Order: sequence, then C-alpha cells, then structure tokens
Amino acid sequence: MKKKKKNNKIELHEPLALQHRPKELSDLIGQEAAVSQIFGMFKKKRMSRSFLITGPLGSGKTSIARLIAKYANCENFNHKEVRPCNECYSCKTFTSSGIKGNHDIHEINGGEERGINDVRNIKKNSRYLPRGNFRIYIIDECHKLTKDAQGAFLKPLEEPPKHTIFIMVTTDPEMLLPTIRSRCKPLQIKHLREKEICKLLRRVSKKEGCLDSLNKDIFKKIAMQTDNHPRDALQVLDNVMDVIGSGEEIKDINVEKLAQTVTGAPPWQIVGKFLFSIYQGSYAGALKSALDIENADYFMKSVLKYHNYALYSSLLPGKYYNKSFYYFDKEFKSLVAKEKIIINNKFKMAMANTMEEFVSTASDIKSYLVEGNHLVSSCIAKVVPDFKYAKK
Repeated sequence: MKKKKKNNKIELHEPLALQHRPKELSDLIGQEAAVSQIFGMFKKKRMSRSFLITGPLGSGKTSIARLIAKYANCENFNHKEVRPCNECYSCKTFTSSGIKGNHDIHEINGGEERGINDVRNIKKNSRYLPRGNFRIYIIDECHKLTKDAQGAFLKPLEEPPKHTIFIMVTTDPEMLLPTIRSRCKPLQIKHLREKEICKLLRRVSKKEGCLDSLNKDIFKKIAMQTDNHPRDALQVLDNVMDVIGSGEEIKDINVEKLAQTVTGAPPWQIVGKFLFSIYQGSYAGALKSALDIENADYFMKSVLKYHNYALYSSLLPGKYYNKSFYYFDKEFKSLVAKEKIIINNKFKMAMANTMEEFVSTASDIKSYLVEGNHLVSSCIAKVVPDFKYAKK
C-alpha cells in the first residue's frame, strides 16, 4: 500500500473580522437601537426605498447593509420572527467576504465609482426588473461621490423604481448634500463600549477554540488599545492567536505592541512625554519626543485622548470614569514618578487651560495631519505656540 503524503501546503487564513461577520441581525453586539428599527420595519412589512447608514470605521455598517439586502430578497422570509430561510437562491449567495453571484444586489465603492457617469449607469440599470424581490444597490463610502454625482442621485433616491432599494453607507455624512440626507431613512451605528468589545472577543475566541488560553485582562487591553473598534480589535486578537500558536506564554504577550501594528497607535510613553513637555512649557522637548513617530494623524488623536485622561487623573485621583482609564492611570502615575513631576495646583491649571487650546485648534491641526512623519514638524510648529497657558 502506498503511504499517503503529508499535506504540507500552507492554507490562506481568512481574517477573523471576515470569518465572524454577523450572518443575522441577532448576531450584532451593541447595536440594539438600529436592530430594533430594522426588526420593526420587516415585521410591519414596510420596506424603505432608501437608507443612509452612518457610524465609525469598522463598526459593521456594510455588514448591516448586506443583512438588510439579504432579508429583503429572501424568498421565504419569516416576517413574524424576522428570520431569513438561509436556503433560497438569494440567501445562499451571501458569504463572509461578500455577495457572490447575486445579480439583484450590487455593491459599489464610492471611492472608485464616484463620478456622474457612474451614477447615470446606476440609474439606467436600476430600471431593470430583478430576479427576486428587489434590485438593491449598496453604495459604500458614498461621501466620496463628487458633488455632481450626488446631485444626480437626488431624483433616484426620492423616487426610485418600485423594485429598487438604495442603501448609502458612510463614515462622514456631513460631506453629503443635505438634500441626500433628508431623502434617506437614517440608521445610526454607534461606537461600541468596552464591555461590548470584550463580549465580541470572548465569543470569537470561543468559536476559534482558544478562549481557555486567554484571560479577561487580555480582552480589556485589546479594547483599550483599539479604542473599542470591532474590526481593529479582531485584528489584534488574530495577532494574539498567532503569538499563542508560536508557543509564547500568554503572560509574555505585549498587547500594546500588537495593537500598534494594526492601528498605527504610538506608544503611550511617546505621547506622555509630548504632553508633559507641553504642560511644562518645554516646546523643544515636545518636538524632540515626536520626531520618530510614524503616523502623524493617529499620534495627534492619541494626544487628545490621553490629554483628557491625564486631566481626569490629576483632578480626580482614584476615580475612574471607565475601565480603559484604569489601565491608563497606572501608566500615567509611572511616568509622573519617572519624570519627577510635581502635580500641584499650578500644574493642574496648566493642564485644564491646555484642554481649551487643544479643542480650539483641533480643526487647524487636522489639516496638517498626514500619514508619515515628514510633516510632523510643521504640524507641531502650528500647534505648539497655541499652548501659551502651559508656560511656566
């Protein structure tokens, strides 16, 4: 008998964020308001003709748009229990990575097909009758459509063909024409809280069979490092699972470094030194501490976030307004001791006044932020002079 050859072929790994996309509305975590709104619509059999789904990056907007499309086109949909059959032609075309082979549902990337001619093609094709219940167009990143393209969309959104549904998806609804926003049924996807991210991570870890190898502290650290973003959190969990697979002890895993590879977040030590230099009026020190950062955009966002935390830690010591802050407070106290900083009333006043300066210059800062560090110096040069209250 011939011996079977061992299969040494490396298989491509599908990211956890794609593997564990919600397959039903009941799978969504922390979006009770939006789910309740959609449930009511299907129970009453009152389908809207156009939707506008908004929310932060990686929060599940496109997944919800696909679920609406799936439910709307299910041939044997249970309206009483709001559940698709998962057996008809339309249901079977849904996969973890998208919609495959369904000629009634079209996903369009607003970043690529953003011109007026692209919208004209959509208008032309939307007139054709669907094979199933509806012809559905999901316009992802719709805020990237040109002004002319948005203007051309007004009539189809207001009076679409009877068999057509438009689902607009965006992270930045303010960039859309007000007349577009007013023509769509709004669905707001909220930013998840820490306990909801931890619940998601536990559920995915259980399905992947590694829940027993992880502790609650790991989930909380991942939530904190990713600012409670579901997609980023699952990517970090993916990295953690790879480290476990290499044989490294769970206690030796540096979640902060793993998160930095996913989000581009700068180490707390760099952000902390930048902040304390500003508080003490050492602008040269602030510039020096930020020279080696790789992502200017994320760096300044982190500065704003940790400034808020530092203010709370100084003015309300020992009182934590969320669990993420608890972990930050340990790092904050460690840095205070290392830098030998005395937090007196004068220092607290400088911190409080600096918050006002951060907020007032936030819009100006944003225009200076780019990927990479070649404009970091000009960014800081713009920001630093405005922190006049922090001078000694």
